[in-house]
Amino acid sequence: MSSRVHLDRAIIQNDSSQVIRDIKIIHAPTGVMGEVNMILPHASFELGLLQSDLKADKAAVNWLDAQGKAQSRVVSLPKRNANGGKMALIYRFLPGDSLLVQLETITE
Repeated sequence: MSSRVHLDRAIIQNDSSQVIRDIKIIHAPTGVMGEVNMILPHASFELGLLQSDLKADKAAVNWLDAQGKAQSRVVSLPKRNANGGKMALIYRFLPGDSLLVQLETITE
């Protein structure tokens, strides 16, 4: 079993009923960054990756909520054995300005 997580894609999912804007995610300590201008309610943005190992331990996530108020969270990134399969790193924005980060196996 591999202890490394092999990412195939990153997904930013808006599971709230509000538009979120100016989403910026910075991984630490690697400095890998991604930005998205806007995600509509119950929609997502998906970024395909050349399968790479997840080397970061945490991420700083910044965005503007529906009222234009700046929100910021630092979250630990999930780590678990990937068994060599393709994985998606999902940033899930929930109602009440909550944020959940998950790894999910991709089945195609």
